[in-house]
Amino acid sequence: MSQVKTIVIVYDQAYISGGAAKIAIQSAVALSRLNYRVIFFAGIGHPCDELKNSNIEVICLGEEHIALTKKPSALWKGIWNRYALKKLQTLLDTLDTASTVVHIHGWTKSLSSSVFLAAYRKGFATLVTGHEYFSICQNGGLYDYQKGCICSRKPRSLACYFCHCDKRNYLNKIYRNVRQLVQTHTLKKTKPDFIFITDFSKERLLPHLFPARNQYFLGNFV
Repeated sequence: MSQVKTIVIVYDQAYISGGAAKIAIQSAVALSRLNYRVIFFAGIGHPCDELKNSNIEVICLGEEHIALTKKPSALWKGIWNRYALKKLQTLLDTLDTASTVVHIHGWTKSLSSSVFLAAYRKGFATLVTGHEYFSICQNGGLYDYQKGCICSRKPRSLACYFCHCDKRNYLNKIYRNVRQLVQTHTLKKTKPDFIFITDFSKERLLPHLFPARNQYFLGNFV
């Protein structure tokens, strides 16, 4: 790859709702101040002030948060969002693969793992930051919310898939199981580079992680 000039930041939401969102948005702003062309690609919400008051180009799809709706169409998009796939591919068609990086921070609330396939199909270098454990765990926490304890089951094993560990109900766990199966297939195919943010999470992610092209460590700057 030649010198990076453009960075496409991909995250479910265009506003700060938690730690991962804060990292995605504040890093986008910091990169834009270093004179990179930054494009923020999001599924949900109106852009927050941090994005609006910067020179970042924001693309927001106007999707719905899957935890805040019961619409079948939105829930299906949480598993595989063809619209996000198409829109990201359309954006990437306008960019240069030799000088552009796609950095994915979160995809489980609206965008789905289809965004990985979009970048893969177009031949872009792709990074994903492991803010939590959704890359290997259905509920993202390696935690049994029903028992209130750390989960000791092997991620994606039969014991894992049949365990009722979801914070809501078992029907929601079944939904997450389907999403995880689709996601695992996609990540194995696309093999994005992976960024670990702590030694603790690296120890828990690495034994179960999909094959990544390259692995990096980047501590939480916030």
